[in-house]
Amino acid sequence: ELTENASKPVGFHNALFVVDPDTRLWVSRPDGALVKAVAELHDGKDHCSRSSDYKAVAEHAISLADDQQFFASAPMGIACPGGFYQLVVDEITLVPLRPEHRQRVMLPFTPTQQEIPLFEGFLHDTFDSEHAGEEAQQIALVQEIAGAIMLGLMPTRQKAVLFYEPFGRAGKGTLERFLRNLVPPSFVTAISPFRWSHDYHVATLAGSRLNVVGELPENEAIPASSFKSVIGGDLITGRHPTHRPITFTNEAAHLFMSNHLITTKDQSEAFYSRWLIVGFPNSRLRSGLPLDHGLAERIITRELPGIAYWALEGARRLIANGDFSPSTAHTRLMAKW
Repeated sequence: ELTENASKPVGFHNALFVVDPDTRLWVSRPDGALVKAVAELHDGKDHCSRSSDYKAVAEHAISLADDQQFFASAPMGIACPGGFYQLVVDEITLVPLRPEHRQRVMLPFTPTQQEIPLFEGFLHDTFDSEHAGEEAQQIALVQEIAGAIMLGLMPTRQKAVLFYEPFGRAGKGTLERFLRNLVPPSFVTAISPFRWSHDYHVATLAGSRLNVVGELPENEAIPASSFKSVIGGDLITGRHPTHRPITFTNEAAHLFMSNHLITTKDQSEAFYSRWLIVGFPNSRLRSGLPLDHGLAERIITRELPGIAYWALEGARRLIANGDFSPSTAHTRLMAKW
């Protein structure tokens, strides 16, 4: 009943994904809709007369269709109203979106190759540095991070991102807003790593594309074991209230913003190697410069499709190089940490 042409439903994270015939996107069918479909098809037959019977049939169907690797083998790219931007070797190509692309996330707009002077001016003001070459290095790293977030590549690199700035009002919140707009809101979460050891909280990460946390406690050590399990791609088990436990691997990019370097008791390379630090050297509070409260909204309104294409270029470079671009600011801050 739920097969669209040759595309059969897929069970993933205890949910059933089917192809939307209009968008060609793979979408999760809500539990209630599945139970209702079972009732409409089978009500009154043997062992199918109560709500619990319908739910059991729906759960059985999900288990029969289970394929946890189906979306992991999707082509690299991003779906949008204009089609599918696919990254192949060192090229960015726009092709019609098909079920074979196995996409669950669609941008509400189409990335466009255009001038982005306001955004470029913001990047210069934010990362202008007294250290030679550091501005260009940090902007290149941010561009690759943006592309990895938008295309869902960050988990394959097993890195978390820390936006670090000790004084305030240096642009990290504005930049976070731009990055958050590269992911549809339904795929954005805000689960602190200090809650990742709790079943209900960690289960919320299942299916997330971007997890953003505004501030972390300064005097409490981060739970390093659960942090390394999530970022390192280990199997994680959690559950939503009233639902069965689910076992999954992290698919989200994790972006933390802080005015301090995170407290940790883990001094191992396995912990520190999981981080990318972006430093914000130009505090407008410290320098006495005025704040432009409408800047982010103006840039998003005028230049967001161009920023998304800029992020695509960052993802292309990341894939071509095989790793994130080096940054002396990252190296210096890691040594300080």
